[in-house]
Amino acid sequence: MSSNCFCETCNISFTRPYHYREHIKTKKHIQNVLSSKIEKHEDVPYNIVKHLCQQFDTKLKELKQELRQEFEKKITNLECQLKKSSPNIQNSGHIGDNITVNIHINPHGRENWSYILPQLPKMIRRTNILIPELVRKLHFDKEHPENHNLQVSNINSNRIKVKDRNGKWISADKHAVLSDEVRNIYDFIENEGDEETLLEKCSPNIRRLYEEKKARFTGSTDDPINRKAQKSLMKELYYLIYQEHKEHKDFAQDCISETVITKL
Repeated sequence: MSSNCFCETCNISFTRPYHYREHIKTKKHIQNVLSSKIEKHEDVPYNIVKHLCQQFDTKLKELKQELRQEFEKKITNLECQLKKSSPNIQNSGHIGDNITVNIHINPHGRENWSYILPQLPKMIRRTNILIPELVRKLHFDKEHPENHNLQVSNINSNRIKVKDRNGKWISADKHAVLSDEVRNIYDFIENEGDEETLLEKCSPNIRRLYEEKKARFTGSTDDPINRKAQKSLMKELYYLIYQEHKEHKDFAQDCISETVITKL
């Protein structure tokens, strides 16, 4: 195992360097680093430790505020685009004139999470179905087409179409995409969702179950139990994406079939 993909402070391994780099930015890692330093230097004055913690909390709050403002700005821009794209509907002598609305689809990994944040306290209590429900809510919410950036057309292909950062649909390996998806979700809950505060409001049993599943779903696949848990989750998510994409596609096709243009 590459040492670059193992965090000795948190005792967590990563299959990709990107995940390791993202991990060392998280609140959990920084807290563990501070705790480790304090354990090694017990004579560190309390006022210094307190000052460091206050600095960390301030920086974290500033980062959260910046991200929330960025989310709100994206939503505002999207609403403006929709208003500009929607034509004035008048009685022009036709019924059912074609209407085209262009939606900017976010690249995978850059989704709009703002509408999910208020729902997290309730969703996190449903630990057994948390990840599938978040994938469904994030990528297939009818009110947020800007996040519809995952597609599975053939259940037997083991490939997923994703919207990349260049605005193109590309075919990618399902294991790579879904592993990133699960880690992105847990990273968001941990940082933007303030995981610790969310779990403090849950029962001890729910908290324990959440932490167990998180460890299984993000831990090293060298552990056979982790490997089995992740394989089962990947299979469930892959089928979910296939079904949701099929339903959205069928719905759109039905709408087209029912459109009738009639001259008065």
